[in-house]
Amino acid sequence: MKKSKAMTDNEVTAAQSEKTRLSWSSMNKKKRVITVCVSALLLLTLAAAIVLPIVLLSEKDANFDYLNADLSKYVSFSEEDYKNYTLDIDIAAPKDIDPDVAMLNMLASDAAEEPSFDGALKKNVAVTPGDVVYIWYRGYLLDEEGEELLVSGMCNYGNTSPTTLTIGSGSFVPGFELGLLGKLPQSGSSSFKITSGTVTEQQIAYVSYSLLEDGKASDSATKGKTVRVVMSSEDVDKDMGEGFKNVVLGSEIGQKMDFDVKKSGKTYHYTDFTVDFVTEKEADSYTIECYFPYDYSSTTLANETAYFEVTIVNTQVYEVPEYSYAPDENGKYRFNLTNDYVARKVAEAESPITLEELNEYEGEELWQKYRAYAVDYLQKAYEENLKAMVEEEMWNYYLEKATILKYPENKVSKIYREYYDDVLYQYEYTAGGVTDYFDEDGDGEYDDIIYRDNIDDFAVDYLGIYYYEETWQEVLRGLAEDLVAERLILYYIMVKE
Repeated sequence: MKKSKAMTDNEVTAAQSEKTRLSWSSMNKKKRVITVCVSALLLLTLAAAIVLPIVLLSEKDANFDYLNADLSKYVSFSEEDYKNYTLDIDIAAPKDIDPDVAMLNMLASDAAEEPSFDGALKKNVAVTPGDVVYIWYRGYLLDEEGEELLVSGMCNYGNTSPTTLTIGSGSFVPGFELGLLGKLPQSGSSSFKITSGTVTEQQIAYVSYSLLEDGKASDSATKGKTVRVVMSSEDVDKDMGEGFKNVVLGSEIGQKMDFDVKKSGKTYHYTDFTVDFVTEKEADSYTIECYFPYDYSSTTLANETAYFEVTIVNTQVYEVPEYSYAPDENGKYRFNLTNDYVARKVAEAESPITLEELNEYEGEELWQKYRAYAVDYLQKAYEENLKAMVEEEMWNYYLEKATILKYPENKVSKIYREYYDDVLYQYEYTAGGVTDYFDEDGDGEYDDIIYRDNIDDFAVDYLGIYYYEETWQEVLRGLAEDLVAERLILYYIMVKE
């Protein structure tokens, strides 16, 4: 099925996990290479447990039988392809900080409903779980030489105001919010971003421009993009062109300029050059190490360790249950919760573990047992997810390598009809009502019910196929063929083996 481009990658603030429960999705994942040898036992077990009952029970009167048909007329799949192949699974075991991320989210979920200090923003109170902080941040990766690698979307300096973040909301990537605990807003951070005056050598300038080479657009031309320039660096003229620093120092912030520089023996012309703003306090920012999960929306950032320079402007304080966040015997910061708090959380109706079960874990104190449980929970979730990813990649490999010569039409038609009838039933049952995911009435709410007056519009919403080029009937037909293809391939290998 063809699908047009859907949505752009999320920025660093993509949401990670719910506040009130442990979530394996906050784990970092290292790449593993797994070799899968397909055997008759594996395939027979899978077929007997899942596929065979479906075929025998629902297709007993059909003309086509997966077990007895000549599958070579339907599938072409060489033994060299379906045996002893290698899959690259981009996933990693839980990170050391993940239990603390989970406990931070849990504490934040129990923060007071009203802020302390009558809601006043504070500069002299250290950050705690549940607090709302106002921050400027600049993130980067490190290349193999340890040099900063800037990635779009990891900096908010271009915004008109700092970003608002609730500590423990899980709205930033794992490790980011932990890194702010215990930190105080920096002095002078209210004037962190300077938009007037003249540029000095102690500042970092964020500039935008177009660049021309000898009157022609350069291959390396930059236009409408903000570039960070450390004015005190000895490499300014090397990177930006000889004469650049002399022109920019002392210039007015916000003033447009045109000027020439020399670089590699060539003349370059800056046009519409503007120092948009400067900063002076980046050196005083807190540097926080965090990571992007394996399933992050941007493949450029997924699985990567990232660093953020964060300036805290001020904070709104919320009270939370008693806790400590201090170094353990190995110097690593850990959450310690009170036994009373852990007992209360475990007693809640939605708790995934009972007090009796929790007492089976190692630890003298109840909060120590809870940490052991959190570690175990994340490890088991990782193993389940790894298994699911292996199975998914196995089928992706099969579907890529095998050639479906033709489909048994009665099988495809039956599955298609089931899919079609489901859409029709839902349309009639709901009177065409679907959840509004695009705020069509413009009221700022995305959970309204809207009603479609024809089956075609309803089906697009119900199936979530807004960006497909095909009709919804063609999409359902393709889904039916995909399911039949998996069964054909599975039985083909079973019979061969």
